Amino acid sequence: MSEHFIREIEIKNYKLFQDFKAEGFGRVNLIGGKNNVGKTAFMEACVLAVAKNTKQLYYNILVIDTIRNTPNIFIKKSTPDEGLNDLLDNKNDFELMSNLGKSFISKGNTFAICTQNVEVEMNIDALSNFIKSNIGLQLKYAFSNVLLSSHMIADDFLKVIIGELKLRKKYSLLNQYLSEIFAIDLVDIINDKVYIQVDDEFKPLSNYGMGVKSFINIIAALLFPKENANIFIDEIENGIHYTNLDKLWEIILTVSKDQNVQVFATTHSKECIESYNRVQRKLDESDTYYFEMIKNIKTEKVFMRKLDSHQLEYELTHKGEFRG
Repeated sequence: MSEHFIREIEIKNYKLFQDFKAEGFGRVNLIGGKNNVGKTAFMEACVLAVAKNTKQLYYNILVIDTIRNTPNIFIKKSTPDEGLNDLLDNKNDFELMSNLGKSFISKGNTFAICTQNVEVEMNIDALSNFIKSNIGLQLKYAFSNVLLSSHMIADDFLKVIIGELKLRKKYSLLNQYLSEIFAIDLVDIINDKVYIQVDDEFKPLSNYGMGVKSFINIIAALLFPKENANIFIDEIENGIHYTNLDKLWEIILTVSKDQNVQVFATTHSKECIESYNRVQRKLDESDTYYFEMIKNIKTEKVFMRKLDSHQLEYELTHKGEFRG
């Protein structure tokens, strides 16, 4: 079932979106458009919209802040006061309406937090106590199967997620997909570090390039969820050679269907869009779409244009204008 999928969303007062609406999202959605049009901000808003409760919303805000500001996966804020200041900052006022429900943060005499139609009001003292009681979220690894970025590729992320895949009996699938692309026999944790085995030789993951790390990151996140999930991948093509893009999309489209996972991804690359479309058509996928984000020059409002696989193929072959 796909009740957890975002099918439509309205975004108010988040980053550059004052009053933005989009609809028609499928199981896999690739978002393109020019630089600074708002692709990453759109993804962040969706990450907040899928939060089911106040604790998850707070966690997702911290994850977004970490990915946006630091090139690693640790939450840098180590005190409740710093977490409180984050939520009190004007940048975190927003209102979202989707098929999943209404979510918002607003400040007045009390602090109102709503996640998927469930609203909680707290004064500053109550909010501070809430953050202190959830300080563990800040001290744990801020890895997330929700929002992925090339900044998140690190041993600490992979150590946690590989361990979980072993417990969930999905570890062999990770190695199977990696062997099909890179002739890698195994990725594993040895002496608290991530190693890759090729033939009978083990080498540290740090010896390998961004492409291998990105594949491990994405595949592991797709396999990781215990149940229905939404995954957001920013700048999916980063570090991946264009010759491997078709295989990446085959894995994403196949595993997302098997795992009942909704995927949103952004790209700046025409090669990535072309690859996505080839795989769409090869697998005859009907619930996968391309969305182009466009800013109206006169009004400066941003809107989305939806294309199915056939429409995208036509645009690519007749216009060839798609590049971030």
